[in-house]
Amino acid sequence: NPLDAPVEVGLPDLEVTLGVTGFHTDVTGYLSTSVQGPTQGLFMLRGRWANVSTNNVTPSLTRTLNGGFNDISFNNAASLRERSAYVYVNQIHSHLKAVLPAFTGLDFQMPTRLDLTTDNCNAFYDGSGINFYAEANNCRSLATINDVVYHEYGHGINDKYYMSLS
Repeated sequence: NPLDAPVEVGLPDLEVTLGVTGFHTDVTGYLSTSVQGPTQGLFMLRGRWANVSTNNVTPSLTRTLNGGFNDISFNNAASLRERSAYVYVNQIHSHLKAVLPAFTGLDFQMPTRLDLTTDNCNAFYDGSGINFYAEANNCRSLATINDVVYHEYGHGINDKYYMSLS
């Protein structure tokens, strides 16, 4: 609920590059590697199932990682809208795989575009990704409402799943 205080969660399946090697966080947002620190880490708000962008820019941050535990936060690198959309796309993709485990038609980085300005108070699926209009006219960004993100992703499920059945 966008009226509740935000809850901090890990970012599942997040794309991380350490040096020149790519990794993904696990379903809880944790990354364990044998890479020795200190090393530069590039963290992007995209992963196996979502690629979040605002004005065609994917939020990212670079941090030096040391050996042992490193706590990385996207709070200053991505808006709550962007972080929420990323988490919700991953949640609905996980639900999809629980219901239709053999279906692979949505096993890709779903473009998740935020803050579109051609309209407001709406969201849509366009055949390849999900899109959310910017906050305007006393309307919150629908990217912060999990049910709306699930709904738009659901259009993708209907599209890709039924197309796979011919």
